[in-house]
Amino acid sequence: MKKILIGTQDFKTFINEKGYYIDKTKTIHNLLISNRYYFLSRPRRFGKSLTLSMIKYLYMGEKELFQNTYIYDKRNFEETNPVVYMSFASYNEFEDVNEFINEKLEIFYDGKIYNLEDFTKSFNIGTLAKKIYEKTGKQVVILIDEYD
Repeated sequence: MKKILIGTQDFKTFINEKGYYIDKTKTIHNLLISNRYYFLSRPRRFGKSLTLSMIKYLYMGEKELFQNTYIYDKRNFEETNPVVYMSFASYNEFEDVNEFINEKLEIFYDGKIYNLEDFTKSFNIGTLAKKIYEKTGKQVVILIDEYD
């Protein structure tokens, strides 16, 4: 029996635990093929984090997660990109923001997770994207969650 996974924000967990899922991959596919920048704004608890997680796994090439979805046969999952993922969900105003970013920022590429220090000493999103591109030769996907 399928579960209602309230509060689950990780797409892989959602699929592996066989939760009820309404396929949004047609909309996501259309956004991604336009190759533009997007700011996703929706009310609280409307799936922004889950959507960003899904995009992360798409660019990481995790095809098996997308069986029975619109995008499954529309995307070449062998073409992966480095993904910079940052969530400010656990940040509080009393923490040093640079220290928080250094600890929490994750870079996913080629089946591995890297830290900021693997590419650059200080956080500057433009410099980071450039360094990752120089190292991998691939366009970088930057996902920032809970930015407010």
